[in-house]
Amino acid sequence: MKIVIQGAGEIGSHLAKMLRKEANDITVIDDDPQRLRNITSIADVIAIEGPPSSLRVMREAEVQTADLFISAVPFVHQDVNIVSALLAKTLGAKKVTARIDDSDYLSAENKLIFKQMGIALT
Repeated sequence: MKIVIQGAGEIGSHLAKMLRKEANDITVIDDDPQRLRNITSIADVIAIEGPPSSLRVMREAEVQTADLFISAVPFVHQDVNIVSALLAKTLGAKKVTARIDDSDYLSAENKLIFKQMGIALT
């Protein structure tokens, strides 16, 4: 399975490491070169440096052919993960999920809106 993870923080790195052990093809996008060095030192992944929500970077990571796109960008406002997920879905990623911890977004009514847009919130 081809998986693209946006964000090489603690959560993104853990996911990349675990999913790679299951013989998935993993690409990790992050704007911090040190975080990318850290993840490539512990897991066999493709690392792409670039800003979150950059269409150029997402296309370089071949998000359009991804079976799964996970947006877990660390240390940013939740909107970045939402925008990244929406862009990935629009580009053609089959399944899309975004890490969200804002209680407003996580209400049952709002979760339904995201589900209708094709985004699973985690």
